[in-house]
Amino acid sequence: IGDQFPILAQKLPMRFLIACLTLLILGACSGEKPPKEDEVTRFSSDWDSTTALVTDQVTGILKAQESAQELLMALDSLPEAPATDIRTRLEQELQTLGEASEASFAFVNRWQEGAARLNAIKESGNGNLSSSDLQELQQLKQEGQQQAKAWATQLDSARALFEEARMILE
Repeated sequence: IGDQFPILAQKLPMRFLIACLTLLILGACSGEKPPKEDEVTRFSSDWDSTTALVTDQVTGILKAQESAQELLMALDSLPEAPATDIRTRLEQELQTLGEASEASFAFVNRWQEGAARLNAIKESGNGNLSSSDLQELQQLKQEGQQQAKAWATQLDSARALFEEARMILE
C-alpha cells in the first residue's frame, strides 16, 4: 500500500487495516445466526401481547353473536313495519359473525400450535429459536395482529348496528 498510496499508508496504521479486514471477513462469513436468548424473551413477550389481543377479539365475536341473537328475539315482539329492515340487517350480521367465528376458531387452532412450538423451544433450555422457526412464528404473530384488527373493525360495525336496534326497541 505504501508504494501505491504513500499518503494513505502514512495515515492508516497497518493494525487498523488488519482489524478492518478481519471484521469485514468475519461479517461476510458469519451467515445467519440464531436469535439470542434475549430475542427469544422479547419475541415471547410480543407473542403474549398478540395472544391477548386475539383472545379479546375472539371473545368479542362470541359476545356479539349472543347480542345479535338476543336483539333478534326482542325484535320479534315488535310490529313488522318498523323492525323489518333492522331485523334483516341483524340476521345478515349474525351470519357474518358466524363466519368470523368459524375463521377465528380455525386461526386459534393454528395459534395454539405456534404457542406450543414456542413453549417447547423455551422449555428445551437452549433458549434459541432457529431462523426458520422465528420466521414462521413471526409470520403467524403478524397474521394474528392483522386478524385481530380486522375482527375489531367488524365488531365495531356490529356494535353500531346493535345500538340502532336497541334504539328501535326503546
